[in-house]
Amino acid sequence: MAQLTNTDTQGTCFYGEETGTHECLLSEGGEGNLQSDYFLCEKNPGHKEFTPMKSFRLENLPELYRDPGLYEYVKAVAELTVRLEVTVTSPHRPEFYPGTQVPFPFYDLRGKKTMRYGSGQINVFKYENGYGCDCRSSALDIFGDIYKKIYKTCTCKKCQSSEVPSTIWWEIVVHTAAHVVFDDVEASENTICKLFYDEQDSDVFIIYDLR
Repeated sequence: MAQLTNTDTQGTCFYGEETGTHECLLSEGGEGNLQSDYFLCEKNPGHKEFTPMKSFRLENLPELYRDPGLYEYVKAVAELTVRLEVTVTSPHRPEFYPGTQVPFPFYDLRGKKTMRYGSGQINVFKYENGYGCDCRSSALDIFGDIYKKIYKTCTCKKCQSSEVPSTIWWEIVVHTAAHVVFDDVEASENTICKLFYDEQDSDVFIIYDLR
């Protein structure tokens, strides 16, 4: 495992070679330090090679990969990418990856409150009377099983306190890596999900109450 530390901004970027590339930004200054982290990043100072999605073009891809299909795929995946902000590190994080002597990220911070940032991919599912479908309007998952819940009505706070909870609701599922959000301790009340954060003047939307 390699560790890159910026002592000026107190930001840390971790990435592992033995277990596959993974990254996460630690920032003791929180949201207020993100701008300085951006310009002083040791891995890519100023992020000069980064291309904002609104100006991303086919020509930005390496010449051998300038395929229109791949270009559209990259844009589609970007639209599904969200930012996760985690404020607590679970006391249950293991010291090593299972079956190895490779250190597991942030084991030394378990039980502490330290802001870190990672990314995830969002999916939305619609349910009616306990039966659901995904964004493709498919009622079956990739294993051929139907989307089904044991409950028949919406479980949001508003519906939980209502005598007539809605029988139609949507559920948001965010997929991320275990080094970003390890367990329920980190997810519940200690993680928020941000959408539409690409530009400084964007209308950021925040999802709370993750489970």
